[in-house]
Amino acid sequence: MESHEKAIPHLQRSLKDSKAINKHNLIGASLYNLGNCYYKMKEYDKAAEYIEQAVSLYENDKSDLLPHTLFTLTQIYFKMKDIEKAFILYKKGIEKAQVINDDVLVAEFNYLKALYIDSIDKRTVYRTFSVLKDNVMYPDLEELALDTANYCKEIGQYENSTTFFDVMVDARIQIQRGECLYEI
Repeated sequence: MESHEKAIPHLQRSLKDSKAINKHNLIGASLYNLGNCYYKMKEYDKAAEYIEQAVSLYENDKSDLLPHTLFTLTQIYFKMKDIEKAFILYKKGIEKAQVINDDVLVAEFNYLKALYIDSIDKRTVYRTFSVLKDNVMYPDLEELALDTANYCKEIGQYENSTTFFDVMVDARIQIQRGECLYEI
């Protein structure tokens, strides 16, 4: 419901309680959710701090959640303009996504490279959007299209920005129609 500030105290309590009972899967989820809240609030330093802890925990536990968590951390570092660290995470994350045969996550990692490394490789960006549409993942499509539009605006590519805002609006319409799968 986009009330991230209100969620923080509840997530901190969840983290504290998870640590008290020493449940790694709950600790990891709490760390990830705290990081994701800070990410949505554009507090990237705090977001990275929590997500890095989740990555470390998931690596130690060999969790299936590691590739998705690496994707979020990669996104954060690209937004922080730490391209070197983001690219290292990209390579690690796409490898993990390929190992588990997650075509959607592979496409999303390729999207990050296309946007931030390959100077907006539109073919790859649209290929990723197509994969998301084919998998009825409109919330992910909406988020990535908005990120793309904002990034294009930031670097002065206003025509591309407008095009990607249109993609975001189309995804939002599909969500409102109920044509989507939310992550659980």
